[in-house]
Amino acid sequence: MSARRSPAAAPRHSRSQATSAWRRCRTLPTSAEAGIPAYICSGWIALLAPAGTPKPIIARLNQELAAATADPAVIERLTTLGAQADASTPEGLTQFMASEAVKWRETTARGGIEAQ
Repeated sequence: MSARRSPAAAPRHSRSQATSAWRRCRTLPTSAEAGIPAYICSGWIALLAPAGTPKPIIARLNQELAAATADPAVIERLTTLGAQADASTPEGLTQFMASEAVKWRETTARGGIEAQ
C-alpha cells in the first residue's frame, strides 16, 4: 500500500488547525478541542469476514490484527501516513458501523441529499 501527500498539504504550504478524527493526530487537537463540537469525519478501514465465518477464526483474526496494530513499526508507518490504528472487537466494529450508518443517513437527510 502506498500513500502520497498532496503538495498543498506540505508544511510549507499550509498548517493544519485540527483533525476531524475522534482523537488527536500527533499534536493536532480534535475538532471539538479546537472549538467545533460534534464534528467528527474521518475515513476508516475495517477487516471483514464472510457471514457465517466460525467464531474461533474471527477471534484469531482479531487477535492478530490487534497485535499488528500495536507493533511500534506499524504505528510509526501509519503515523507517517497521517493515519491511526484503532483495534476493536468484532462487537465494537458492528456498533461503530451501525452508528456511522445512522450518522450519515441523518446527515444526508438534513442536507437534502438523495441516494442515486
